Amino acid sequence: RKGYARVMDKGWGFINDRGENIIANEFLDATDFCEGFASVEVKPMEWKIINTQGDFTSSKVFTRMDKFSKNGLAGATQSSLK
Repeated sequence: RKGYARVMDKGWGFINDRGENIIANEFLDATDFCEGFASVEVKPMEWKIINTQGDFTSSKVFTRMDKFSKNGLAGATQSSLK
């Protein structure tokens, strides 16, 4: 099982279980990975979903996102202004 941890160094990013930086510390905030996905804040109140390679999984932008649960779901809010 792969392990990923959030780390803060001028921004949030992720390291693997060997302590190697795998996703750059470029996010304002981030949740832990669960079931291969994490929520990241790319700009104030602009959250996106990434996979374990650091790729965005869709073009959708949310104003708020929760951590993914074991069933692969996460709570999210999407502004009608975006």
